Amino acid sequence: MDSNEIDSSNSSFVDNGVWELGFVKKDVYDFGVLLLELIAMKELNQIDNYPKNLCESLVDWITHLLTSSSDVYSVIDKPLIGRAFDGKIFQFLRITCTCLKPFPAQRPTMLELYHTIQSFGGEI
Repeated sequence: MDSNEIDSSNSSFVDNGVWELGFVKKDVYDFGVLLLELIAMKELNQIDNYPKNLCESLVDWITHLLTSSSDVYSVIDKPLIGRAFDGKIFQFLRITCTCLKPFPAQRPTMLELYHTIQSFGGEI
C-alpha cells in the first residue's frame, strides 16, 4: 500500500501524517538510545547508574548527567575519556537528549540530526 493511501477499514480515525511522524520519530528515538549505548559501550539496561525504576525519563537522567561531571564520567566508556574529544562526547550526549524527548513532535528529524552532527565536525 502506498504511504499516501488510507485503508479505510483499518485507519479511518488515524491521520496518515501523524502515523508517519510517529514512525519517523521512533527511528530518531532509537538513534538516541544507540548513541547512548555507544558512548557507554553498554546496553541501556546495563548502564550502572541508569534509573532502573524508570520514574525518571531518559531525557531527565541525561540532563542530570550533563550537569554533574562526576556522574557523566561514570557513564562514558573509560577508554573514551581523556582522548582529546571529551567535548564531542558531551555534544553527542546533548544530541542524545534531543532524540529521547518523550513526545515525537519534540524530536528532531534524522536530517536535522545529520546537519547538527555535521555542524560540529562529527563524522558520520
